[in-house]
Amino acid sequence: MIQGFGDGGAQKQCIYLLNELQQRVGVELFLIRFHDGQVHDSLLEIENLTVYTIQTSSNYDPRNIARAYRLIRRLSPDILMSWLPCRDVYAGFIRVLSPQLKWVMTERDSSYPRALKFVIRRCAAQFADAIISNSAAGDAYWARRSSRPTRFKVDNIVPGGLFASCRERPHYDAIHVGRMEPQKNILPVARAFILLAQRRPELSFAFVGEGSLRPEIERLVAEAKVDQQVELLGFQHDVASVMRRSKLVVTMSDHEGTPNVLLEAVAFNIPVLCSDISGHGDVLGKNYPHYVRERHDPDAIASRLERMLSAHETRELLREPKLRLRSMSAGAVGDAYMMAFRQIVGADG
Repeated sequence: MIQGFGDGGAQKQCIYLLNELQQRVGVELFLIRFHDGQVHDSLLEIENLTVYTIQTSSNYDPRNIARAYRLIRRLSPDILMSWLPCRDVYAGFIRVLSPQLKWVMTERDSSYPRALKFVIRRCAAQFADAIISNSAAGDAYWARRSSRPTRFKVDNIVPGGLFASCRERPHYDAIHVGRMEPQKNILPVARAFILLAQRRPELSFAFVGEGSLRPEIERLVAEAKVDQQVELLGFQHDVASVMRRSKLVVTMSDHEGTPNVLLEAVAFNIPVLCSDISGHGDVLGKNYPHYVRERHDPDAIASRLERMLSAHETRELLREPKLRLRSMSAGAVGDAYMMAFRQIVGADG
């Protein structure tokens, strides 16, 4: 159960998993979503998947829970898996009303603000039969807050086709890929790009993604008069084509689960300048040399970025992270989910 496949790495990962599980013999899959016609819908395979769309105008309409409950009661699945926080709240209520149903909650992040909706989610999680996190930090988040649900840590999927993709002649010196939201700590990155664009007119930068902070970034770029060097490309269906034409990727998120952009950069052998958080360390390893502790300081980011651009990093930089990614195939991740499902369903004998 998910709200829909709008812009976001978590939504793409849900699709990758659904596509893989459809290859499994003896698995009957149902997808319940609340929005269709979204940007990643075309990635979803539906040959062995039954899709139900519950139309709604608001994620906060309590009638959505009743509609989903009636549908789930009719379908009578063994397991309900919820994807992303809002549907976790729905699933918590449905689990209470369906004692025979096993509920698997998924964790795609590692930190949340003190908002009421996340407090409700934490309370709902006490009724989960298992929580599957995609990062060590996400697993630790629930280890600190709940002893009841069984916990699993299962990696993201790295599509095999990424490794076959070739780098192209660079067009951008550095790019940022991700939603333009506060969690991504994007404003210091924008200011760092602007500083370097003013200091080094031959450099070019780009942002890929949309979000609530786009107007602020547009204003900063316009005021600095660097709109020819700092481009805002908006949402891109083919992010890979932009990444393959970039020398470096920059990401300064305050918290993450396992970010897709990092996995894709490593697969393409593109060096990354990133914040020193566990979600990045899980992928790149503790010895990776290009973490930034001062992730909120534009001058620090600009200085480190300038040094990286001058260093001409070799392919060996990402050799160990790339080996890690080889174990994150769709088949291996699908096997891990299936093992978790069997353990959960078999827990009652």
